[in-house]
Amino acid sequence: MTCEECRSQAALWDTTSRIMDSAYAKWFHCVATFQIYIASITKALSLSWALKPVSCDDTAVCILNSNKKILSSRRYANREIQKRLGGICPATVADQHRSYIDLFVDECLNESRLRLCNLDGIAVTTGPGLVISLRVGAEKAVALARKGCIPLIPVHHMQAHATIATLIKPISYPYVSVLISGGHSIIAVTNGPDNFEVLLTSTSGSPGECMDKISRVLNFEDPELHALHPGAAVEVLASRSSVDGCKRYSIDVERFSKMDLHFNFSWIKSTYLNMISKRPTLNVPDFCASVQHSIAQYLVKKLDCCLQYLNSSDKIPPRNRLVFISGGVASNKYILAKLDDVCESLGYSSCSPSKFYCCDNAEMIAWNGIQLLEKGQVICRL
Repeated sequence: MTCEECRSQAALWDTTSRIMDSAYAKWFHCVATFQIYIASITKALSLSWALKPVSCDDTAVCILNSNKKILSSRRYANREIQKRLGGICPATVADQHRSYIDLFVDECLNESRLRLCNLDGIAVTTGPGLVISLRVGAEKAVALARKGCIPLIPVHHMQAHATIATLIKPISYPYVSVLISGGHSIIAVTNGPDNFEVLLTSTSGSPGECMDKISRVLNFEDPELHALHPGAAVEVLASRSSVDGCKRYSIDVERFSKMDLHFNFSWIKSTYLNMISKRPTLNVPDFCASVQHSIAQYLVKKLDCCLQYLNSSDKIPPRNRLVFISGGVASNKYILAKLDDVCESLGYSSCSPSKFYCCDNAEMIAWNGIQLLEKGQVICRL
């Protein structure tokens, strides 16, 4: 396999839900005005299983201006219910969104001392994700845009993860984005707020979904882990492993990484789930450390291939050799450190947002909305 073969022109955009499509028919493109305030509504933690976007669990709203100032922000997710149900229940999450969305919008407007008519746009997550949840945000966004006679801006969830780099740091395009989450694994060249060249994407599974599933099957008894996201619990237990604990339950990452041009995390998940079923006793901290290490090594192999390809091309100028690592899994310090190392070895600097911005948030949707609005890439009411 050559680095050239790692290239993919896969489109980053997914199809929007029908509720958004019907609303868009009554809107058209327009250009932003002088001072921009964006109200963002997002409910997007996109989990992927069998290549289907199946769920979302964060209810979030914020108001952000073009000077990168957060005027107000709200976010909520009930991890305890997810723990009791053994995962995310779509109907339950949709009910959560309906319960909080109106309250959050009102609180954000009041806190920022703005009225709906003062906003220059409404940015909303349109995918990928579970339609039952995305619909709640879409309907609310359409209602607000109609009521305030302001532009409606559809935002792709993963595109927002990539472009938040320019909100939190003085970064210029192009740069390399590594997006690793509970639903996706994407390595792309980010050329602008709506211009991406995808190099690698996942054909099956994701690093976050892999750790989440293993965590739920292990069913940790430690009470302090119950309030954590399942993937975060794996990281906590891995930190308690023995010196060489990450090698105790090792798998052949080198061999599997050469079998597929794209990401495929299903084999990592199935291999470790088989270990759990076949071994009556496990050293849980060492097992978690091994899972974490295998995922990190797999990501490193793929990123190494992409960066070598970019070094042989002219897609990234020498002054722009930066890798931005984001998504929920980027909050894992061990995985992030391994990715930082491979970037440095190939002449790239690397950076990652804080844990808050790694996970799903309304700020990233609002910021991408502002960028699209400034380019005239919006849908506006007639």
